[in-house]
Amino acid sequence: MLVVFDIGNTNIALGIFEEDKLLDNWKIPTDVGKTQVQYGKLIEKGFTQRKHSLKNITGIVIGSVVPAVTPKIKKAAQQIFSIKPMIVSGKSKLPIKLSVENPKGVGADIIADCVVAHNLFSGTSIAIDLGTATTFNVVSNNAYIGSVIAPGLSLMTEYLAEKTALLPKIKFNEPQSIIGKTTIDCMKSGIFYGYIGLVENILKKIKTKYKDATVIVTGGNSSLIASRLRGIDKIEPNLTLEGLCITYSFNKQA
Repeated sequence: MLVVFDIGNTNIALGIFEEDKLLDNWKIPTDVGKTQVQYGKLIEKGFTQRKHSLKNITGIVIGSVVPAVTPKIKKAAQQIFSIKPMIVSGKSKLPIKLSVENPKGVGADIIADCVVAHNLFSGTSIAIDLGTATTFNVVSNNAYIGSVIAPGLSLMTEYLAEKTALLPKIKFNEPQSIIGKTTIDCMKSGIFYGYIGLVENILKKIKTKYKDATVIVTGGNSSLIASRLRGIDKIEPNLTLEGLCITYSFNKQA
């Protein structure tokens, strides 16, 4: 059994796989201030609460976009499971090529999303990750060929409050109406429909070049936004975890 860590800017997603099947997954908050020991306790707590045995784990793979947290999770996981983790990066052996100027600089999340898109679809595909940042990642001819990176929903929400004197911080959810009657409802409407417009417009621009591309959506905001987007072929909330698992298996077989 394999444990997968997807370290994002907002949350760390954990997944347990038996071969290539995702058995369970959960999240813990990303906090650069936490120590290795604190992360270790959170990992063990998650296993205990969900009634998974630590002894069943035979492999560990980590993908991270938060360098300050990566070594803490690596050391904590290695200590808990007595297994050396595999770290996915642009230097890893991959089932796809990274056809960009700096392959070593490609984030593990983008790599993982593109690996799954390549596995799921023939031809060109676009993997959209609706996370802290929003990435549009294009896979064609067995290669990752580039991305568009835009702000995520949470960044838009936080920035609006931080850069204005009177607008408050809000907990975001879908607005009831396009026209708000309160300050908070007005903010929710602008953020929600503005974000949908951003995603749909960028996707439309990409598809002017890749007209027949298949579009798959993942990320922390996919459950809130994806069903409202036009031009989406598949929604897969755990795409990044799946991609890290595939990359691990590919390296073990190589």
